[in-house]
Amino acid sequence: MENTLENQPAPSQSLLGAYFQFLRTPNLIEAPASLSFNRIRNHILRLYTPHLLATLLIAIVISQVVTEADNILFEDILSELSAWLILFGAVVMAPVVEEIIFRLPLRPIALSLSIPISIAIIYLLDLFSVNQAIPPVVGLMLLGFNIYLATRHPKVPRLQQLYTRFPRPIFYLSAILFGAIHIGNYDSRVWALMPLLVLPQCVLGLFLGFVRVRYGFGWAIFAHALHNGCLIAPFLMMLGLGSSELRSQIGQGIDFEALTLLDKLLTTGLGLYFISGLALCVITAWKVIREWQYAS
Repeated sequence: MENTLENQPAPSQSLLGAYFQFLRTPNLIEAPASLSFNRIRNHILRLYTPHLLATLLIAIVISQVVTEADNILFEDILSELSAWLILFGAVVMAPVVEEIIFRLPLRPIALSLSIPISIAIIYLLDLFSVNQAIPPVVGLMLLGFNIYLATRHPKVPRLQQLYTRFPRPIFYLSAILFGAIHIGNYDSRVWALMPLLVLPQCVLGLFLGFVRVRYGFGWAIFAHALHNGCLIAPFLMMLGLGSSELRSQIGQGIDFEALTLLDKLLTTGLGLYFISGLALCVITAWKVIREWQYAS
């Protein structure tokens, strides 16, 4: 069903209400909100808390039906990679690349579509090309094309019309595709459970899509990096600071009594980190929900 700017509802007075309103009727044309740095940061952090709780609950359900042996990503983290390399990949590279591919195109700007398409083409050529010279040559050609687009007027009338008429399919397809690529984190034996396995990423994709459109592309990268950093921090600390015995027990069930004093202090601190962080998320999420209920 077509969607036009004329049938957009009145803005909600609560943060969660504005988010739900956007999910019902995404507006990919309207300019980002003109707010101060601190206010945008607070909005993102507050709205992130219910999403983090939702993804944790889904992850608990997934852990009941998928064994750790089927989690390829978990095995990779426990490999010989250094903690700093994991940190850089998860908190810098992944947010930047994935936001360029999946959230940058959420605005009707030719360059925003051309850049992720160029990255996808180069990636596919690198995978399947028999001549190693082809990807660099094509990459240079695409770079020149993107520079050309950057020097032209960024708005294309037909693109504007497309995003005005079909904002829902464009927005939700972006979140679904973002979730779908993460099926590669699991062994193919459990891919039949794909809708459940990638549901946390789809939920995160909705949140990041809203942040990108509402506040700007840079804030989407920030929110993505925040999410990855919060989830991977305990693993990094155990990998970087724990003994070889503690690292070998990660994913196998930690025997607290068999650990050294330093390992016990480390795991206790991480436990407190998780409990205090979870409590803060619950309190903040409860306030956000109550605010929405009072405004409704």
